[in-house]
This record gives sequence, C-alpha cells and structure tokens, in this order.
Amino acid sequence: MKILLCTLPEVFVSKEYLPPLALGYLAAQLEQDKHTVRIIDSHIEGLDIDFLIKTIVKDRPDVLGLTGTCHNRFNVIRVIKEVKKALPDTFIVAGGIHFTITAQDALNCVPELDAVIIWEGEYTISRLCGILQDGGSLDELTGIAYRTPDGEIVRKEPQSFIHDLDKLPVPAWHLLNLDKYNAKLEGTYDVRAIGVMSSRGCPCSCVFCSNSSWGKRSHRRRSPANFIDEVEFLHKKYGFKGFDFWDDTITISKDHILGICDEINRRGLDIRWYARARVNTVDRDILAAMRDAGCVAVAYGIESGSPKVLEAIKKNITLDQVKRVIKDTVDLGMVSKNCFMFSLPEEEEEDILMTISLMKELSSFAPNKVLNPYGLTLIYPGTELERLAKAEGKLPENFSWNTYTEFNKSRLYGQNKTIPFYEGKMTIERVKSVLRKHLVPRGNFFIKAKRRLSKIKSFEDVKSLFEFLR
Repeated sequence: MKILLCTLPEVFVSKEYLPPLALGYLAAQLEQDKHTVRIIDSHIEGLDIDFLIKTIVKDRPDVLGLTGTCHNRFNVIRVIKEVKKALPDTFIVAGGIHFTITAQDALNCVPELDAVIIWEGEYTISRLCGILQDGGSLDELTGIAYRTPDGEIVRKEPQSFIHDLDKLPVPAWHLLNLDKYNAKLEGTYDVRAIGVMSSRGCPCSCVFCSNSSWGKRSHRRRSPANFIDEVEFLHKKYGFKGFDFWDDTITISKDHILGICDEINRRGLDIRWYARARVNTVDRDILAAMRDAGCVAVAYGIESGSPKVLEAIKKNITLDQVKRVIKDTVDLGMVSKNCFMFSLPEEEEEDILMTISLMKELSSFAPNKVLNPYGLTLIYPGTELERLAKAEGKLPENFSWNTYTEFNKSRLYGQNKTIPFYEGKMTIERVKSVLRKHLVPRGNFFIKAKRRLSKIKSFEDVKSLFEFLR
C-alpha cells in the first residue's frame, strides 16, 4: 500500500527541533513489510497547514498516518477534516500519546477520523495496512480504536508492549532530510545533535506526566550494543557528533547505563550526549562513567523544593538526593539542567519560596554549569492531575480535549490557549505575583507585563492582571 506519514506544525516549540523518531520507527516497520512509505515533517520543511493539505491531496495515499501532541492537536484535526473531504477513500489514522489517551473522544468529535493507534504503533500500523490491503475486518486487530461502517466507535485492547526492542528495525532515517535538522545539543548547545532512544516507558508515577499512564510495567530496554549500533551508524554515516538520549529516564537500570558507557568507550566513539535522569537513580560512580563516555549534560526533573509538594506529586525523591547529585554532576564537569514547576498540588507561598531557595542554592554550586528552567503546571490528558482537576471542578463540565476550547488565563499568560493551567491552593495570578517578587528579573517583568496588556480582551483579564500585579 501507499502510506504517507506526517507531523503537523508544532505550537509553542520550546527547544530546537529534532527528527520525528516515532514516525521513523513506523516507516521502518512498514518498509520491512513491503509497503511504500513517505514521511513529511511539516515543521522542519516549513509547511503551513494549507500547503500540507495540498501536498497530501496531490500524493493521494491509500493510508494517511498523522501524529500529534496535545499542543498541536487542532492542527491535526483540521488536516483530518479537509483531507477526508478531498480524499474520501483515503484511510486516516492518528497516533501519538494525545490521540492514544483520548481515542474514543477523538473519534466521536472528528467523524472524518477512521482509526486511532493505541500506544506503540509499529506492529499495529503494519497489520492494519495488511488488513486494509486484503479487504479484511478491523475487528481482527488489537491496539486500535476505530469507527465501524455503521458508525459505531470500538476501542480494542492495546497490544502487548514490544518487549524485545532489539527486534525492531532502526528508524527509517533515509526517509528524512537529515541535512535540515540543525538542533544543537541541549545543555551545551555547541554541537549538532539528533535524538535516539535506548528504552521505552517509565515506571514512575508523577501526577503531572502523561507518560505515567503507560503503567509501571511499560519500561523496556534495548541492549546496549543494539542501541550504540544505531548511534555509531548516525555518527559515521550522517556525521552527527551530538546525541540527545530521549529516554524518559536512561538511568533506571544501573547495568543498562553502564553497558551503554562501556559500548561507547570500547568502540572509541568521539561523541557528546545529553541524557535525562532522576536523582534517585544515579550516584557519583555512575555519573563519572557517563562523563567518561561523552555525557556533557544531564537533566533532572526536580519540580519543587518543598518535601510536602514532592510527596503530593509522587516524585519519590528527597532534597538531600537533589543537592548531592547536582553537586556531583557539576563537580564532574557536566552541565546540570534542573527542571522546576510552580502551581503544583498542595503548593502554597511558603512552598514556592522553598523552591526558589533551592534553585539559588543549586546555582551556587557552579553558576556556569547549572541551569534552572521553570514553568507553570499545565494539565494534560490521562494524568492524575487531570483527574484531580475534574474532581475539584477546575475543568469545564463535559470537557473534551478534541473540541476547541480556549482558556483565558493560558492565553493571557503566554501559553497555548487550548491547554489549561492547574490551579491548586493558589491562583495562577498569585503564583506569578510571588515569582515576580522573588525570581523574575525586574527588566523581564516589565517586558512581560507589556505583552500581557496587549492580550487583554475582557474585564476578567483586567482582574487577572491586577491580581498578578498586587
């Protein structure tokens, strides 16, 4: 079959853009099963929605696969609607974590959508295309939600997780124009980088993270040799020196991360890499091994400096661990990127001040090696935070993630206006006011205040801005 896989233009891209790894995996499996595949990465190609739709219609694929995030979901939905109108016989399937979690709602809200792939898609999409090619019934397939010919929406059980990740073909890098991807390695921003993954899933239970909805048993790992085979290939064939190890937490298994380091050193690979870890999964010896194998920066999700809040968000870390690990990281010469969040469950002003105090203490370890990015907490589908917000009456009644809804505070404070803030014991305005007084440089405050004035559209917006300023 002729299959077209597309990303949609992103909204609020927070860092430099890397190739769409998920589509690369899907395409590789489809090619292995003798289908004809093309990938269009709208963002890197600079395509707007109208041009992308024209390109899809001109291509006339048998199957159109679209991946989207919560941030660009309405771009995906617009493409689905307009392509189906122009190509009624093209089978349209959506995937990615947003559509996985909201599959039945998406099918209900978007009648032009034929199916949604649930969780991992390599085997599912290949079997789906085989069934469509042979004229079979989708009822034979697990791992999808779909619309029957009479309009009934059916959600099948997810397929079992792919436990032997080494059996998957490497992503179809040849289908992407890799010369156009010029993202610099996160943390140091000094070499061109590409994203790769050595594991899938996360066994942690953070209340704000959609990935926790995969379940504790979702974590699986490639063998270190298999993973570094791919890294070496990208380094030698395409010239990449920087690698963003995309694993949610690459240090879950000590044997795994040390095996990766051993493989890099054994092969004499001259590469630099960035990884995501948790402070309760590393020690100085592990960090030293990572550094010696080319790791130059490590990201830690710390979120809060308040033990009470850390317990409320199920972070399962301690402040002693945070301080010890960040100091070890920078003492070993690596950059420590420490991610924080505000407006978390149970958070009050004293908790915000504790977080700010921790941020300042960590920076004092090595000002040129410590990054402390922070943001306000957003609600995402499938999270425990979403369930909490609904129980607290903080999401509209009958709220649908796939029906266009704007949240005024998100718009006013410069976020994607279709994704709501979480507000617990403090309003967003009060949280922002505390941050303004204790963390935001004065010059930045006036710039942001001016921007917010330009976004005022109602009396409610004026009240919100006044509370922020007081």
